[in-house]
Amino acid sequence: MSSNQIEMCAQAVNKTLDDEELVALATQGDTDAFDQLVVRWERSIHALAYRILGREEDARDVCQEAFLRAFRGLKGMRSFGRGCIGLR
Repeated sequence: MSSNQIEMCAQAVNKTLDDEELVALATQGDTDAFDQLVVRWERSIHALAYRILGREEDARDVCQEAFLRAFRGLKGMRSFGRGCIGLR
């Protein structure tokens, strides 16, 4: 591991990016940032879909579709404000 990679890891440990920062990075093409958003929100979105639909398979499908649409829509995002990704 290079010293630059070690420094980047240390910075990552010291700072957790919030949703707005991750969206900003994702709109610039950072797929790792989008992956972090998926990991952060997947359980909440799945739980909501399951409560509404009542079927595990349907909830998984809706969750997958939601993230797919979000990913496809990243290029069209110009700005976003506080709470644009708010399910919390």
